Amino acid sequence: MLNLNKHIVFFLFVLLIVSFSNISAQYENHSFSIAGYYNYTVTSSLFSNPRHADDWVRGYYQSIDYLPSYSVDIRYRISESVIVGLGLEYMKSTTVFNPVEGIAPDGPVTIAAEDGYELFPLELTVFYYLPFSSEEFKFFMGGGVGIYTGNINRDVSGVGVSTVERKYDVGLNVIVGADYMVLDYLAIRGQLKFRDPDFEVKSEYNEASTVVDDETILIRNNSFYSRINVDGIIFTLGAALFF
Repeated sequence: MLNLNKHIVFFLFVLLIVSFSNISAQYENHSFSIAGYYNYTVTSSLFSNPRHADDWVRGYYQSIDYLPSYSVDIRYRISESVIVGLGLEYMKSTTVFNPVEGIAPDGPVTIAAEDGYELFPLELTVFYYLPFSSEEFKFFMGGGVGIYTGNINRDVSGVGVSTVERKYDVGLNVIVGADYMVLDYLAIRGQLKFRDPDFEVKSEYNEASTVVDDETILIRNNSFYSRINVDGIIFTLGAALFF
């Protein structure tokens, strides 16, 4: 979170400069744009026992890195240099393995569970075009607020889970990027985004037991908490249509 705060301070400094600059975006008469993106998040963390009494167990996490996601946004130009945008994203992580406690006929056992998560960000961002933008390249910087939530995907030998309670995290985001104007109504857009969503999810097993090697095993805890923290830099590439 400390690194994100540094980026926010930098953004506010640039915003102060931009606010006293006369910037011409020169998008003809287009006020709106709609864009689709392919995103690549560098790193994230999945905490399997965020409410455990032991500090070490509570703080233990597994990194899930290099995550693709897809997003769309719509932007409205409210002046020559100021644009407001609303974006929606969907991310599904790869899986890691976590131990789950079970009870077999002969006593306690440990089962390997496949864990992953889904993330649903909704972000409202204000963008400012930078003074060195040209007819062909439009450089911008933005900052805003996002609402983040998601689900845990766990599979224990064929038994899945359902979300029974999810928390929402409200956080800040900072974006830098550029549009390359292919046509006066079409651009290739590249972006670099910083954010730090962090929230808990409570899940419940869809069945009380599972079968491993022809042996029925009772899953010890019917419900559990997980914590998701997606704190990596996001690289974004997409196309924007102006109208």
